[in-house]
Amino acid sequence: TEIGNQLEDLTLREGLKAIAADRPGEQVKLLTPQRLMLRSNENRMFSANVDGYIKIGHEYYILEAKTTGKYAAHMWENGVPENYYCQVQWYMYVTGIQKAFIAYMLVDAREIHYKEIPANKEFQEEMARKAVEFIGHIDNGTEPEQNDMDALNAKDIWNDVVAGASIKLDDEVE
Repeated sequence: TEIGNQLEDLTLREGLKAIAADRPGEQVKLLTPQRLMLRSNENRMFSANVDGYIKIGHEYYILEAKTTGKYAAHMWENGVPENYYCQVQWYMYVTGIQKAFIAYMLVDAREIHYKEIPANKEFQEEMARKAVEFIGHIDNGTEPEQNDMDALNAKDIWNDVVAGASIKLDDEVE
């Protein structure tokens, strides 16, 4: 949505300021992609839609922007919410970048905070393995077994695929 894009851009800019404030003397620069879909060199089925990048010194990092209200602010108290952790780990896996930052805005409080997340190679490889396994079920026309991945609702996704539901994808950008 238009307001969502405006808040995302604001969160990226203000998040960058917060990150830079904690790194006096270092050059911190925001680089924003033109909303491009990135593809992994290792597996062309794996893609990422990164909000932005920051350059600190000579190193590049992922910068994701999130907004939330006061009723969900507690999710950030003990670290990064699981779904966002998975998202940035996936993005790091696809891009090969070794660290990500999530800037998040508490809209009601008009506050910007950030979390720093290092790459977790074992976790990334397990996500990739599960993604390949799931895609194999689609290719083979076999239903995946139910497991502890309730958050993904794998059976619901599978049922949508089998029922012929479709998702319109933008043209590929290489």
